[in-house]
Amino acid sequence: MKVLVLSLTVALLSVLIISYNFWKLDIQALPLFIKKLFVDSKIEDDNIFIRKENGKLITEESLASFRGYDNDKIYLAILGQVFDVTSGKRHYGTSGSYSYFAGKDGTRSFVDGLFTSDVPGYEISDFTGSQLLEVYKWIQFYNSKYTFIGKVVGRFYDENGGPLNELTSAFEKYKLAVAEKFQLDELNKIFPSCNVAWKENEGTKLWCTSKSGSIEREWTGIPRSFFDQNLQSTRCVCVKNTGKPSFDFIQDQNNGDLNHPNLKIFDKCDPNANECFIF
Repeated sequence: MKVLVLSLTVALLSVLIISYNFWKLDIQALPLFIKKLFVDSKIEDDNIFIRKENGKLITEESLASFRGYDNDKIYLAILGQVFDVTSGKRHYGTSGSYSYFAGKDGTRSFVDGLFTSDVPGYEISDFTGSQLLEVYKWIQFYNSKYTFIGKVVGRFYDENGGPLNELTSAFEKYKLAVAEKFQLDELNKIFPSCNVAWKENEGTKLWCTSKSGSIEREWTGIPRSFFDQNLQSTRCVCVKNTGKPSFDFIQDQNNGDLNHPNLKIFDKCDPNANECFIF
């Protein structure tokens, strides 16, 4: 069944790419189900967020004994996954800067940096997608540096090592965050941020270079105000003003992406200049 779903997903994505030039659609306007299909096809076999192999199944009480006191070994857990961090004893041992994490699941504190909160360390039900992206990065770090031991039974995994609702719900939220980040990254390549500087006697200077927005490219572009539908805010971007547009719905007038409906010329700025001042 899993293979059939994946095959159908790939087939649908292929049709979208071929028929609608998928990579050049307005990625902000992609319907939610398409975003989810894309993300599912990319990370379905990911073994980071939801661990497949069980290792040892450990209770919270048992985990608490691995703090470097009575037991020589030091374990910590993040999102229910247990890692042996004994080799990092100077960090996680009784006098280490990160001793808080020893013997417990401190997922929440990895993100908010709070070690004295009344909220349990494993409580993530209120986490945003962006926060779950941070959790993912931490799990990647521990996978790369320390030995995976097993899973904590109770909050995220059941007594058989299977994922519980708390974990699967977080995973769905995480996948949407991945899709949104993909959109943002692709959009930033097309509309990189412009350079901004302020001087008291001149006001705010906006200008573009071939490296502005930390996006190296062959074109320089000109400054425009861009309304971001995802963030519901405007920002200064550099817009390609020659050649074919990046989106199929924009009429090709050999002026790049200048006809995108979310763009606006800054007041008192030369519409053709690659720098201007606003006050």
